[in-house]
Amino acid sequence: MLAAPTLEQKDRRQHQRFKVKQNTMALSTSTFGEIINISEGGLRLKCLLHSDEPFATAFDIGLLSNERDYYLDNLPCKVVSIKDSSPLQASWSTFIREAGIMFVNLTGDQQAKLSLFLKQNTITEA
Repeated sequence: MLAAPTLEQKDRRQHQRFKVKQNTMALSTSTFGEIINISEGGLRLKCLLHSDEPFATAFDIGLLSNERDYYLDNLPCKVVSIKDSSPLQASWSTFIREAGIMFVNLTGDQQAKLSLFLKQNTITEA
């Protein structure tokens, strides 16, 4: 579990972070995971990986809301932080990864759709 951000870390953030409604996920061509929190600038993603699986550092990501049956795709992003857990079982090579993802070079249309997605699919400040 990640420690709560310090006051200094909160001050460095450019965008307010929000928790998402249940069943709001993120996916790309190589991964699928739970959104821990999200903002206009990026998100924190939690996913299950096998140690042999590659994890790209830059890719397009999609946001999926099952509650609203809505999918926002092709948001360019890059990985800015990674935290891996221990393997789920000692004999397994599967683990949970938390990744800080930053949106990059969004078009005006993508930014507007992301803002709408945040309004409709978030519940509280993270």
